[in-house]
Amino acid sequence: MRCRQLLLLPTLVAFGCIKPLPTQRLATPVDVATLLVHDDIYQNRAFTATDELSSAISEALRQRNLVDKLRKLDIKQFSRLRDSARRLKRLGSESNAPLLMLVESQARYYGEIRGRFRWNVYLKVTLSERTQLDSAVTEQFEQAAIMPFAHQKEADAISSVAKVMARQVGTMIDQFLAGRAL
Repeated sequence: MRCRQLLLLPTLVAFGCIKPLPTQRLATPVDVATLLVHDDIYQNRAFTATDELSSAISEALRQRNLVDKLRKLDIKQFSRLRDSARRLKRLGSESNAPLLMLVESQARYYGEIRGRFRWNVYLKVTLSERTQLDSAVTEQFEQAAIMPFAHQKEADAISSVAKVMARQVGTMIDQFLAGRAL
């Protein structure tokens, strides 16, 4: 038993010393075409993401010296395009920015817990260089949103977790930019 504890100690110390990747701030500003889409699963339609999520992600981009070229959402067009690959391809065809970022959000009602209303907020982020759509990087994030009132729906749930989600997106951007010559 004591031998196992002695072997476990160096492993724990080694993992405790691992530092997260620092924020990757580019030397010169780089444009990134950004499209934020909210997929409403209850109405089977796409909408523009909430202002809170848009501004939080814009701030994460700004910290990395990425210039947010936010694309306006053509509601009819993106309601028909349901998969990320087609949306990213469409974004790439409409922009000449060297980087593309597609952010797709969803919120699903989970249930009532102790008089509060829980929503699960999902974010799917796809990053790519415009010329290399086949090597796009995709990550999915999930965050619980606890809303105090029954009238607060999807948009409120997404807005309440926007800053937390933007930090996760920022970490993804850092990993994407690490080692790339832009």
